[in-house]
Amino acid sequence: MDETGARHWIDNRDRYDRMYRPVEDALLSAAAIRPGEHVLDVGCGYGTTTLDAADLARPGTVTGVDVSPAMLETARARAAGDDHVTFVEGDAQTHTFRPPSCDVVLSRFGLMFFADPVAAFVNLRRATRPGGRLAFIAWRSPRHQPWLCVPGAAAAHALGVPVPDLAEGDGPGMFSLADEGRARSVLVAAGWTEVEVEPVTVPLLVGGGGTVEDAVTFLRTGTLGRRLLDGVDVDTGARALAEVRAALAPHTHPDGVRLDAGVWLVRARA
Repeated sequence: MDETGARHWIDNRDRYDRMYRPVEDALLSAAAIRPGEHVLDVGCGYGTTTLDAADLARPGTVTGVDVSPAMLETARARAAGDDHVTFVEGDAQTHTFRPPSCDVVLSRFGLMFFADPVAAFVNLRRATRPGGRLAFIAWRSPRHQPWLCVPGAAAAHALGVPVPDLAEGDGPGMFSLADEGRARSVLVAAGWTEVEVEPVTVPLLVGGGGTVEDAVTFLRTGTLGRRLLDGVDVDTGARALAEVRAALAPHTHPDGVRLDAGVWLVRARA
């Protein structure tokens, strides 16, 4: 993640946490963390999943690993004084973990960015005790993401351009594990067993709630918004955002704009 992306996540931390709460709840339920277990949170970002896992694992420990120094600075500040939580800067594909020390490996949208996913999942399996558990959330394909497609299509229409293709094929990126067969085959090739890949649809509170304008502002500073609107002149950008507001309006509820998101809930054993 580049510095612009990291800063967007940090600045919108509370919004992301509210938006992804249904995803986080599903992940932690699947992980079934027990008191005293040792947990590895991969792609931990600013530490929300790590801290939530620590509340379940005490007196066990949780280690969060991420490649972003800026994210980890925020995570460490949030966990200051908590001896049960540690954060490590590194790439989980190549980082040398103390094997085999983990009872649970988990991740909220952090396992789709490896240059060599099989090697990465081999490395994570080696860090896990025999019989240990893997639980993670990954995005399904873009067509299962109304929370992105609805505003993205509106903005693209206003600009007279195609909707950007967010799927990067099998390369590192948000949708690299969007194909169920590929997700399953990567894990099997890496030596994980009892692989389960479950489709889940969750209602996302876009931007974590608030007004339509709050949702538009949040989306404008995200990856899709930047890809469509950065470099566009002020008047054209304003027209595009007006179409986005109109597209989101029918999905407004008392707590904010709600649109579905499709994810994979993946479980496996070492």
